[in-house]
Amino acid sequence: RIAHACAPPWPSPPVHWRRTAGPRVDRGCNSRMAALNVLEPRHVFGAKGDVRANVHYLDETTVLYAAGNQIVLHHVESNTQRFVLGAPDAEGITALALSPNRKFLAIAERGEKATISVLDLTTHAKRRKVLSSAEVNAKEYVSLSFSPDGKSIVACGGGPEWNVVVFRWEKLRCVGVVPARAPNAPVAPVREILWNPSEPSTASLVGVGSFRIFKMTETGARPMPSALGKRNAGAFTAHCWLPTEATGATGTGTESNPGNNNTRNKESERGAAGQTGDGKERKEKESGQKEKTHDDHKKKDGKGADGDKQSGTQVCVVADDAGELLIVENGEVRAVLPSPGLHSGIDVVVAHGTKGFICGGEHGKIYMYEKTDDQQMFKLVKTFSVPIFSESGPDGRNESRSTQASEGHHVGGAAARIKSLTLSPSEETLVCGLQNNQIYVVDLVDADILKEEEMQFEMLSSAFHEEGICGIDACVKKPLVATCSSDKTVRIWNYLDMSCELAKEFPEEALSVSFHPSGLHVLVGFTDKLRLCNLLLDDIRPYKEFPIKNCAECCFSNGGHLFAAVNGSVVMVYDAYTCENVGNFRGHGGRVTSVSWGLDDQTIVSAGVDGAVYEWTPKTFARNKENVKKGTEYLCAVQSVDGENAYAVGFDAVTKTSVLREFDMTHQLVREIDTEVLLTQIAMPRSAKTGALFAASAGGSVRAYRFPLTGEFQTLDCHGASISQIVLSHDDSTLFVASNDGCVSVFDVKDKDGASLRGRGKDAFSEEVLVTKADMEETLSKTSALEMRVAELTLENEQELRAHTTNMNLKIKDLTEKFTAELEGDKARFETLAQSKNEQELQFETDLKSAEDVASSQAADTEQGYSRKMLAEVERYQALVCERDLLNEKWDEQNAALAERHERVVQELTEEFAGKLREEVRLREKMRRKLDLGTRESDTVIDQMEEDMDLEVLEIKQKYELRLAEARDVGLRLKGENGIMKKKFNQLQKDIHEQKETILGLGDDKKQLRQTIGDLKTDLTGLRKELWDRDDTIGDKERRIYDLKKKTQELEKFKFVLDYKIKQLKKQIEPRELDVADMKTTIKQMDHELEKYHKSNAYLELSITDLKHKLVGVQKDEVKQRELVTLHKSQIKSFQADLHETSRQTLYPKKLAASVNALYQKHVMSGSVVDNGLDEDVQKEFQRQRLFLEKTIENLKRKLAKDVEGHRSDVARVLGENVVLLKEVNELRRESKLAKQRQKAQLVTSAGNHGGAHRSQLGVGFSEENPGDPAVSLTPGSKVPREIDFSVDVARELEQLRVSLAEARLEIQIKDAQVRELEKSAGAGRTGATGGDVQDRANDPDLEAAVSAMAMRQAENEEKAATNIQAMHRGNAARREVDAMRQEAQAEEPPPLDKEDSLGAM
Repeated sequence: RIAHACAPPWPSPPVHWRRTAGPRVDRGCNSRMAALNVLEPRHVFGAKGDVRANVHYLDETTVLYAAGNQIVLHHVESNTQRFVLGAPDAEGITALALSPNRKFLAIAERGEKATISVLDLTTHAKRRKVLSSAEVNAKEYVSLSFSPDGKSIVACGGGPEWNVVVFRWEKLRCVGVVPARAPNAPVAPVREILWNPSEPSTASLVGVGSFRIFKMTETGARPMPSALGKRNAGAFTAHCWLPTEATGATGTGTESNPGNNNTRNKESERGAAGQTGDGKERKEKESGQKEKTHDDHKKKDGKGADGDKQSGTQVCVVADDAGELLIVENGEVRAVLPSPGLHSGIDVVVAHGTKGFICGGEHGKIYMYEKTDDQQMFKLVKTFSVPIFSESGPDGRNESRSTQASEGHHVGGAAARIKSLTLSPSEETLVCGLQNNQIYVVDLVDADILKEEEMQFEMLSSAFHEEGICGIDACVKKPLVATCSSDKTVRIWNYLDMSCELAKEFPEEALSVSFHPSGLHVLVGFTDKLRLCNLLLDDIRPYKEFPIKNCAECCFSNGGHLFAAVNGSVVMVYDAYTCENVGNFRGHGGRVTSVSWGLDDQTIVSAGVDGAVYEWTPKTFARNKENVKKGTEYLCAVQSVDGENAYAVGFDAVTKTSVLREFDMTHQLVREIDTEVLLTQIAMPRSAKTGALFAASAGGSVRAYRFPLTGEFQTLDCHGASISQIVLSHDDSTLFVASNDGCVSVFDVKDKDGASLRGRGKDAFSEEVLVTKADMEETLSKTSALEMRVAELTLENEQELRAHTTNMNLKIKDLTEKFTAELEGDKARFETLAQSKNEQELQFETDLKSAEDVASSQAADTEQGYSRKMLAEVERYQALVCERDLLNEKWDEQNAALAERHERVVQELTEEFAGKLREEVRLREKMRRKLDLGTRESDTVIDQMEEDMDLEVLEIKQKYELRLAEARDVGLRLKGENGIMKKKFNQLQKDIHEQKETILGLGDDKKQLRQTIGDLKTDLTGLRKELWDRDDTIGDKERRIYDLKKKTQELEKFKFVLDYKIKQLKKQIEPRELDVADMKTTIKQMDHELEKYHKSNAYLELSITDLKHKLVGVQKDEVKQRELVTLHKSQIKSFQADLHETSRQTLYPKKLAASVNALYQKHVMSGSVVDNGLDEDVQKEFQRQRLFLEKTIENLKRKLAKDVEGHRSDVARVLGENVVLLKEVNELRRESKLAKQRQKAQLVTSAGNHGGAHRSQLGVGFSEENPGDPAVSLTPGSKVPREIDFSVDVARELEQLRVSLAEARLEIQIKDAQVRELEKSAGAGRTGATGGDVQDRANDPDLEAAVSAMAMRQAENEEKAATNIQAMHRGNAARREVDAMRQEAQAEEPPPLDKEDSLGAM
């Protein structure tokens, strides 16, 4: 998006000054979609000093820089601006880059995902392409650069990886990503990346400990060997590629510096006009120049390198933070320039044409280097500094209104670092961007003549705030705006002239400011006091102080007779003329954040962080209306024009939302809008023409809500930090926005119809200023003294001029005589040289004749030698001809045979391809018709485009003809201003030239389109060939499908047969599957029971483990207690011995006292004696707990025994069931054996009645349903067999059950042994424990908790154990039965089923 200011008075260039689409319109949560466009940017006071390459020249009169979240295009002559707004979802601008042809601008923006926006300035910034790459893995790009052709961009991402990425921005394609660091080097920050303007295949970057050069290819960037070699790499901060002389002559230098073209043309014209004299003199002059140039080359290059090698030299200047400069030539360090001074770090380097380079950095220093012929290659020729201005003079007031207010920039006494440098296209002007947000301009035309202290620096527009702005207010009677900032300055801006009127530095930080309606006073709240200041002609002078600290809000009434100031939670009202406190408003429970007067000064609305919005009456100092909502922190509140409604913005901590609320005349909430972003300020217009309510957000955007509130709003993302204050002018025509990024934005306000509300000019405002009597007298005295000084200087200058004229005449006379004598000497010298020349010509002719004679004799000898050689070669040639004839005859015979075979093959191939050719001709005719149709369509499109271009060219021509006519009319009317009109006329000629270039560009586009059509035709031919190939493929696939269908039919026949067989087999398998299913169900039930046993065993193992751990702990405690008892016994014995010795001194009182004292010192003062006496209650508690633990252990033993018995019964039951199953298996095997024997008997016996009688005896017959299958007959006395055939899986599962049962029995036996061991160890521990040990165990909370938990777990398992006991008894009985049956069946049955034999038997 591009925003616009007022129409500039200069001719509109064709690049970026036209009106485009308006700002973005967003909707609120309850809004309808409708157009709302009431704000239009006009001017910005401020800049963003931390942007890489922040300042650029678009042309001789336009400078581009970043301010807030937008790009400012500042016109130097008219002091007007245009704007390119940043992306709405970006967090700020980090770097800029301008293409070499100054047509494209790249903007790097910080965000969740780093992006680069490319703007086409030739289409008025409408074309915006956004580049991004996920492989960069950074939130910002620290530096970027265009390729020399402007079609690619190389950029370096920020931390933590610092990757280099290459984009083809026209195709929105990321070519490649490579790391910025060397393969084995640590990750370090990168400062700058540049594309070599004179070598498209080279790019480079500098950073902390790295200077790398990349070879740029179609697939990305390839690192090249380090140019530093073994040199230690420092913290490099900036670098620059210098254009060579050859590069500057071929056009690259002209493209980057268009002003050099005119200079070269003028020099060539002067050279052509100065070539006079005869041809002989010119030849001599040219030959002398050639000889001189050749000698210079030999001197300059000891190796004799020619000019072509020098023209390909690539030179790069690399600077570090210490101020050293490395000169890198063709990838090698050729020279090291020392630091220009102590603490002279360099942050930016730019090329100064082909003469050298300019660099700047710390302390505002600028260094100019020029090319030399010595080993250092460059030398420092000039150093100058950005001036350090103070905002106030020594007497506390500003020294000059014109210089100090507009040129003073730094308050601390030390210049800021220079972060950006740019040269104008003519290289006559240098623009410097400082770290403290200031932009300076210096003229370099007379830089070679002027001294360092005579270099004149000027502000680009005016001085800006260096830090965030805290307050802003507008004046009623004057076009002035006052701002205060954290940089301790207060500035007065003129929003008609777009300049800074006054600036004053204070010792304390200013927090708030308010302008008196008269424009003669300003109220400023500081951290220590509140001061009322007068605005003098050249100073802001305080004259009254109020004891209010940290006054964050202050406000004059509309009449100017009162003002309100916030002191914490109290709003204090003062008389503006007597400065007396007329009353206070108390009632807020927290800090007051906003105070505003009603239109008639009869009410005051205040809001605070306590969630209260109050309306007060200044006359009675009473509260009229209130609305309190706990949990809401209001940031601003205003009244409507009629005083009936109030509006407030803030953050609701209860709902976690940012809200805009409307209150009615009783301060009841009538509307609440969720703003989605935190609004910090609101402003209410005085009239209803705009139909909008203005608000500012913490994200840096300005909103215009449709009024009455519907939720619809217009958004302008213009700042890169939170907006601190907004204010409207008295006529509602201008909106002023102050932000924490140090910028002040000025917006024009439109009415509902889109017309601007600006109607007042300078004549409608007051122009009077305050001047003190002392200042006036001082000014008059200075004026009279200066007048006298001017008269004296005039007389002195006249006398000096006369004396200077006399001296100059004498010098001219002396020089004339001197040059006359030199001319005569030169003539004599010329005659002597001419005579010597004639003598040399005669000598040369003689030498030439002798040389010709020698050459003729040598030529004759050479001719005779070559004649002899020719004869020998002729003889050899004749022999070779004979040999060739023989070979030709042989080859003719072979050729005839080959020809016959070839004719036969050709005839066969001709007949074969004749049919194909006819088919191809038919297809070719069809495609030709399609091609003709496409050609006609493309011709129609081309004709239409040519007509459109002709119409556009005609319109442009007519428009510029009208502009040229207007310029001529203005020239006739303003002949007195001929110089200014020449500049404008040159500007118009430049615009016409650019339009011609645009037309040529359109012609190139036309050629590209035609080339594209040719490419499309080629693609069409390829697609036709591909279509034919695919037709052949389709035919092959259809034949294959036909063959597969035949095979499918045959397979369907086989399927029918197989289905019939499967049905028959299923009828035979179904009865057996039912039996197998029943057996599987039984086995599953047994599996569930086994799982229960395993779980119970696992639980018992855990219980045993816990008891072991606790037993170990008890034993350790027992050992400790025994050691303590032993120690105590030894101490008691010692005490008894000492006491016995003391008892012997009873007859001697003094010795007795000394002995008792020693006894006390030994046993009591040392702290080793402890009272071991136990209370009776403690002993009773110990006995009770001991009995409880013993009972608990007994219970646990009983439960453990029950569990063991239960496990044994379960195992017995499972074994019994296993025996029953084995018995059934053996019966089935026996029945199977009988069935096989019967079947063999049936095959032996014959058919008929005899066979039937025999079958009846054997008990085998055929079923009625299936006569072919044998079945077992039911005879009276025979057992009923079960026709069950076990599968291999069922047999394997049965064997696994048997193995698992054996393992379970073994585990139970092991656990029984472990339990018996624990019982023995527990009994031994109880018998050996002492009283103190038992008491400690009884008081151990961990032991008690473990015992109680174990008791609970045992109670839960009692029921399970009871049921398992019965199963164990059943298992024992079943085991005995199985053993008896097994002994009986050993004689007639095979051995029982084992793990291996069971599978084979079944």
